[in-house]
Amino acid sequence: MPFRLPLELQFPSLNLQMLPVLSAQEAVGKIPGELPTELIEGSPAEAIINVAKTRGSSVIVMGSRGLSSMAELMLGSTSHKVVSHAACPVLIVR
Repeated sequence: MPFRLPLELQFPSLNLQMLPVLSAQEAVGKIPGELPTELIEGSPAEAIINVAKTRGSSVIVMGSRGLSSMAELMLGSTSHKVVSHAACPVLIVR
């Protein structure tokens, strides 16, 4: 695999909040179709639920950090909030 500079060095004027999205797209490579990206402010769980409702999504797929049940109980988790409040099914991927 050839050496690549990190994205923030390749594109110094890049919005740093978009780096996780761009890194994921770079890791996956070319995909068929369009992959729209948005930057939404606010509570992550509320934003995910609102976007799913606005777009009429039939399912939400999201990752889990794998917190222990005690840590999740004390801190709460985005995935737990989405599962509890989303109007459509939610698939949690570890």
